Amino acid sequence: MMKLENCRWKEFWLSDVFDIDATSSSIDKKKLNGKPGHYPYVTRTDKNNGYELFVGIQSKYCTDEGNVITIGLDTQTVFFQNSEFYTGQNIQVLRNQQLNKYIALFIIPLLKIQLRKFNWGGNGATLGRLRRLKVVLPTINNAPDYEFMEEYMREIERKQKERYRNYIQSKIKEMGSVESLETKKWTEFFISDLFVVEGTETTHPSKLIPCGNNPRITCSATNNGLDDFYKNPITESGDVLTIDSATIGFVSYQENDFLATDHVEKLIRKTGEPLGRYVGLFIKMCIDKSCSGKYGYGYKFAQKRIERQIVKLPVNSDNTPDYAFMETYMRRKEYEILEKYLK
Repeated sequence: MMKLENCRWKEFWLSDVFDIDATSSSIDKKKLNGKPGHYPYVTRTDKNNGYELFVGIQSKYCTDEGNVITIGLDTQTVFFQNSEFYTGQNIQVLRNQQLNKYIALFIIPLLKIQLRKFNWGGNGATLGRLRRLKVVLPTINNAPDYEFMEEYMREIERKQKERYRNYIQSKIKEMGSVESLETKKWTEFFISDLFVVEGTETTHPSKLIPCGNNPRITCSATNNGLDDFYKNPITESGDVLTIDSATIGFVSYQENDFLATDHVEKLIRKTGEPLGRYVGLFIKMCIDKSCSGKYGYGYKFAQKRIERQIVKLPVNSDNTPDYAFMETYMRRKEYEILEKYLK
């Protein structure tokens, strides 16, 4: 393994390493036009590589070319953009002819360390401050050693992929064959036959303390209902299904303890036994299938309706839910998908 401690390190002005400029587009989200497309719309969010959504060609704006690093001002978010993209406002672009994905992945954590000195309170990472920022890099002949950076990250990737491949293949081998959904016997249950339906304690937005480790679950039908992570104390135990009772009835499995917004209901297994991620995800899909298109703003998936909602589940010979089958089936599906990713 190549060792960082064997390198010679040196401080460089960021402006000596990169050409730093504002983006070519800088489009306010309200001014986006056209149908969704394949161009990433990069904003100052700290999630999903800075992607907020994907858009089509924006005729009044130019895209930025890929193979660059983007930095969100004020939020100090740093990502590598592989392909052409549009941006929201206050995004800076770092260009270097030597740059590629591996070199960017090496440099980005070092940039993040230096960007910690900036914050929202009037001390954001402005263009001028970025150009005066110093970054410490491995060197050869007093110049950045891009060859080392690339090979170091490639070696990490190779080792991680090999570990990943061996793990997934061994798990698939352990699983063996699984009965198909079509040959399994299914029976209808009321949700209240299997689960206690409870409301959650609401943590009001005005009380939220940002930059913590505790997830806040909302009625959003994206990102597993997750809003963000906060310092507020946990109010709900994990290993439950949550349901949005305000609109369409989005169901998600919450593995970890969390805090919640209003209109988030919990499904807690009546027997008191653990639900588990795989069984939870299986039942989530069964509820989704039973409720597809049924609920909305005019007919909300309220608590009483949740209790009386019928869901069809695979069962044992005695007509009790076959939780062992659900877990095995979902484990197998997960490993099959992960193996496809490897290929």
